[in-house]
Amino acid sequence: SFDGTAEEFCVFIEGSLAYMTFSGHHACNHMIAIDGDNANGEVYCLAFHVIPDQQNPGQQLEDFMCVRYIDKYRRCADGKWRFAKRVVTYDMQLQRPFNGGGLMALGAKDPSYSELLLPFFQRGARG
Repeated sequence: SFDGTAEEFCVFIEGSLAYMTFSGHHACNHMIAIDGDNANGEVYCLAFHVIPDQQNPGQQLEDFMCVRYIDKYRRCADGKWRFAKRVVTYDMQLQRPFNGGGLMALGAKDPSYSELLLPFFQRGARG
């Protein structure tokens, strides 16, 4: 869980991802109600991670969460919408030992390497 600025979040994520074998977030529903220059929204998300088991060094855990992002937005003077506030709530969290079964690490054999050739999808540092 994180609470801070966008810049601090980037540092947090960069430091966290190095310890995760897998991390995936899947947005399911995104509902927004607009009233003039203000809006409210709710996003349902499923998050799955494989993380180190702090209680058992060398072991890993499956970390599965049902998350809701409860948002307030505002339209700025330039006409663009921005987040005014976000509250994150966890409706469910399940952690259990992970034995490595089912995790597909395709690496360079992943078909996205040969099919998604536009610059946005390229691997490596961004310039």
